[in-house]
Amino acid sequence: MYKLPSIKRISAFCIAVALIFGTIGITKPDNNVITKATPENSAYAEELEELSDRQKELEKKIEELQKQIEENKKKIEETKKKASVYDDDISALQDKIGALQEQIDLYNEAIAVIDADIAVIDNQIKGVENEIDSLNKQIDELDKQVVKIQQKIADTYTLLGERIRASYMSGASSSLEYLLTSDEFEFQSYLERVELIERIAEHDDTLIKDLEKEIDSLKAKVLEIEDMKTRLAGKIKELDEVKKEHEAKKKEQEDARQVILDAEAEIQKDLDKVMAVIHEFDKESKAYQAAIDKAEDAIMDYENKLAE
Repeated sequence: MYKLPSIKRISAFCIAVALIFGTIGITKPDNNVITKATPENSAYAEELEELSDRQKELEKKIEELQKQIEENKKKIEETKKKASVYDDDISALQDKIGALQEQIDLYNEAIAVIDADIAVIDNQIKGVENEIDSLNKQIDELDKQVVKIQQKIADTYTLLGERIRASYMSGASSSLEYLLTSDEFEFQSYLERVELIERIAEHDDTLIKDLEKEIDSLKAKVLEIEDMKTRLAGKIKELDEVKKEHEAKKKEQEDARQVILDAEAEIQKDLDKVMAVIHEFDKESKAYQAAIDKAEDAIMDYENKLAE
């Protein structure tokens, strides 16, 4: 409690007495003369009395403020005690949240691993799909070659027919007629022409057969590629099944994690409620402390006035 120091009190008292007695004349007893108080002496006495009253008033205000400070300090202590009641609850709730968070972290790690596995499978599926696209391009190219060869065979058949027709139209009505009417040179020429046509026909026939073999070879390649596509499609199906299994595991992990997240959210709500109460206590304590600070400033101001 702030009190005026005793030295100041004594000094003030001594000064007051000195001033009072300094203004009143006192003679020795044997002279039997006592100087009466003058109006000036009375004014000094009134001024000293007024200062004394002012001093008492300031001291009273200081004492009242000191009481307020002590009361506010007690209130702060009471508020702290009220807040401390929730310490165990806060600690327990925080421990629960911490434990749940550890489980959530474990689920997050497991889900991350599954996501990585799914990403690998997706890359594998993409690679197989690229292989199938490449095979489809090869098949398209082979189909184009088959169409070209088929066109070449058709052109050969057409050319062969034209040759036979031209030979027939330019020759005699029959070989017997041509044999009976032609001389030896013409007959020899006829035989040579027949032989040439037969050779050309034989050549065209061989060419057609070779082309047909080439077509068969291309078709065999197409079938081989189609078989490869079928195997790759089967591989994609297997990868899709594995991917579905991983996605199912991921769903299980996510559902389990969500249960914990919901539990954590509920506990967090309880913790928020408790922290809101603690916050109100803190506000009260700060308000009491602000009142203490204000009172201490006022006391300091009053003490400065007392010192003056």
